[in-house]
This record gives sequence, structure tokens and C-alpha cells, in this order.
Amino acid sequence: MASVITLAFESWKAQEAASGKAVLLNEFVFANVPNLDPTKPIDSNEKLPPANQIVHRQAVNKAGLVSENAVAYSVTLGADVGDFDFNWIGLLNKESGTVAMITHAPIQKKLKTQNGQQGNVLIRSFLLEFNGAAEETQIKTSAETWQIDFTARLTGMDEMQRLINVDNYGAAAFFNDGFEVTRSGEQFTVKKGLGYVGGLRGQLEQNQILNGLRNTKIYADFSYQGNIVSKWNTVIKITSAATLSNYVDAAGFTHQVFAIASVDASGNVKDLRPMGALNSQEISALESKLKLDLSKKADKANITHQTGNSTELFTSQQMVTAELAKKTTSWKLSTSR
Repeated sequence: MASVITLAFESWKAQEAASGKAVLLNEFVFANVPNLDPTKPIDSNEKLPPANQIVHRQAVNKAGLVSENAVAYSVTLGADVGDFDFNWIGLLNKESGTVAMITHAPIQKKLKTQNGQQGNVLIRSFLLEFNGAAEETQIKTSAETWQIDFTARLTGMDEMQRLINVDNYGAAAFFNDGFEVTRSGEQFTVKKGLGYVGGLRGQLEQNQILNGLRNTKIYADFSYQGNIVSKWNTVIKITSAATLSNYVDAAGFTHQVFAIASVDASGNVKDLRPMGALNSQEISALESKLKLDLSKKADKANITHQTGNSTELFTSQQMVTAELAKKTTSWKLSTSR
């Protein structure tokens, strides 16, 4: 089957938005179009078929949010509807006659229960995706699962994998210069790369630019999004805020957030990214702490045994290295028990 969002819808949608009106799609149209090839792409200029080819019209039964940029519309053709064949389905605004989305399908039969004939029940749905779909349609409720699926089980599997990733990578983990924030004038660049936030793995494909930041933090916002008919993937947003916590959006998707940098009143950037997997982060933190403690010992040794010989300082540095190795080994043994 082939589907398309029409150019007429794009134009009409812009007009509705300009006048502050919600984008209302409220009717399904079914038609039987001769010589229709469902394998070929659909012309986005295609119109409603002529009246003599239209076999049924019915109001949208259900509409709901799938994500911030996708809404679903569904119609149920009950056993009291028929008989007709159809291969063309359209979703439109009934009042203006604007066709928003079209699907070409193989010939399908709709039978009505009558005269001893058992009718059939068909459910047809459209998933309409465009930027700002949730806001422009003003649909507030989440889409229901209109057919049996394995949503609950799959969601549980996804959550298990997320928690495993948290065990391995902690609250967040970044690699090399991925998600590093740099400044050039008033332009702040977040570099592309791989990261984990709240157990979600995400790849920032392109550098992201923010401008004119002061006294704020820059956050990586990861959410795992999809629907029953699409591939699920991690959606990444880069945003700035004084503080930001994990949240659930209007479509029901949980967003995991982490501050990757802070910007002070002068525009100076401080890197806040944890680097590498959790064990690497913990070892790095331990090394930093031990080096800080042992450097005090080294300074004291140099003052106590100051001879003016440069080898004395070298000896103290060796002491720091040896002590660090000893304590790190002891820490590894204790954690392996």
C-alpha cells in the first residue's frame, strides 16, 4: 500500500494555523477507483475521487496523540455497513473538503450482516506525522491501542534494557568529544557524538547550535519514541535551562535529561559530562581524590627533605604514583568480593 500527505493539506493547515484554528480532520472517505495500482507512489496533488466512485463516508471514531509530531485517526466499519468494495481511503476535513492523507490499497470487501450473510468488521487507521502535530490539532488524549498488540510486554523489555544500561553507564556517559560544548563569540556548539542518558543510548548526528547563553545549563534530553506501526528510536533534544528534571510529555513519553555543560555570567563554559562507562567514571573519580590527598603528602615530603636537588621532587612524584597504584588495586579487590 502507498500513502501520502497532500499538498492541499499543507496549504490548508497553514491557513488554519494563521487564523488560530485547530487542524480538524473528522471524516474518512472510501472509494473504488478503477485501474488503481497500490504499489505506485501517490501524487501529492491527488484530489477526492468523483462522487460515482465514492462508496462510503464515515466520521472519525477516535483520534489521539502518538507523539508530539504524530497523531492517529481511526474508524471502525461495523457489521451494519456494506456491501461495497474499496481500494482508496482518504482522511479529510469535512467542512472544507480538504483531503489530508490518502492511501491506495488492494481491493478490499466490506460486507454487511443481512439475509443470513455474516458481515465483517474493519478497522482502518491513519498515522499523520508533521512537526507540531499535537499542538496544531489540539488533541490532548493519548492514542489508544485499537488492535491487540504486545505493547505492555515490549515496554517491559525496553525498560529492562534501560536499567541494564544505567547499571553500566550510570546517570549519563559520553565518549571523546561527543556532546562537548564549545563557545565562539555568542555561539555555543554542542558537538555530535554518542551518549547515554538515563540508560537511553543516543547518537547526535549533527552539531547543535545555541546562542547568547548566560547563567544557565545546557541539557541533553533523551526520550525513546515510536508507535505500534513504526520503528522506535531515541529522540535527542538539546535545550538550556537553569534547572531541568526528568519529565513525561503530553504523549506519555518519558524524557531523561542530563546537564552536559554550565555557562556562567561571563559566558564561560564548564564541561559537566561524565566520560566513559560507570567503572571508568568511578576509577577516574578515585584517582582524582587520591592524587589530591597524596599531593599534600608529596608537598610535605619536599618541604621536610628539601635539599635543592631536583631528584627529591621526582622521588615524591614516584611516591604518589606508587601509593595510587596500591590503593587502586586494593579498591578493585574489595569491589570484586
